[in-house]
Amino acid sequence: MSKTFYQMTDCKDGAGGAGAWIPADYFVDLVLEGVVAYGDLSGRACTIALDLAAGNGDNVNVRTVTKRSHTNSCITCGECLSSTSNTFGDVAISVCQYGDYDKIAAYADWQAQGDIVKQVAKEMSKRMANTRDTLLWTALCAATPNTTLTLQTAWSPTRLAISSSCCSFGFDIYNTIVDARQHLMGDGYEPDYVLIHPYVSAYLYYKEGAGGNAYPFQQMPLLKFGSDGYLASVAGLKVIEVRVAVADDSSPSDTGDELAFVIDSRRALAEVWGMRPKFYEDFDVDCNATELVLWNYWGCDTVDDNAIVEINSP
Repeated sequence: MSKTFYQMTDCKDGAGGAGAWIPADYFVDLVLEGVVAYGDLSGRACTIALDLAAGNGDNVNVRTVTKRSHTNSCITCGECLSSTSNTFGDVAISVCQYGDYDKIAAYADWQAQGDIVKQVAKEMSKRMANTRDTLLWTALCAATPNTTLTLQTAWSPTRLAISSSCCSFGFDIYNTIVDARQHLMGDGYEPDYVLIHPYVSAYLYYKEGAGGNAYPFQQMPLLKFGSDGYLASVAGLKVIEVRVAVADDSSPSDTGDELAFVIDSRRALAEVWGMRPKFYEDFDVDCNATELVLWNYWGCDTVDDNAIVEINSP
């Protein structure tokens, strides 16, 4: 994990290093921080957020048991019951260590306008949260879902005019989310979240489309928006527009691309903490530099793949 950042923190480096923050001109208070997608999935859409105590190994087993399958028929007088059995099992989740490291020259930090060490620590924290979200989305994509629903129309990166069929895709994704919810309900689950690629959800914001037949989006009454203008729910399902999905698939238009997941969050995903993010700061006297290290122990996986419906591109 080690990274050499002397070239970044060298006080003479004004083109990307801490030297860029050493005053030659007046600085305003605003700091344009690194743009990192994080905080969408981890801690929000997971059934388990277990803290694993030290000394208990690095694998967590989630116990499972199947539902009963006894007879639904009337038992006649004198008839004996037949025994039925549950199937017991477990799902293993491995905890791994993840970390980040930086070394900041103290002289450059002293010269700079702004707290370099504090800013680096903040970016480390954001990046680690991005890692967790990315691995959760990867686990969803690798799952064998309850079922896979394929849209009838393909997502397109080109937003067409109202006079064309710009928004038939929007109705398609809306109807498919409803289908996915009802499919999970039909199997006895309680779907509560739709996790959707931001490029795909854009079509649920458009006002109207489909040419001369102009379908106003009031015909999708189960769309709700928050006071911040973002999509809050579809068909009663809370919406998370998963930004790390963009990095996974920046153009979700190929056959089989994952566009969205409808899940029962009480059963679909689990994350396990062995150690919450912990910072260590040490001073290297020989180099006059601060070493900043971040470690956490964490793992995730899908627990009940049948609690997931995947929505794909045709």
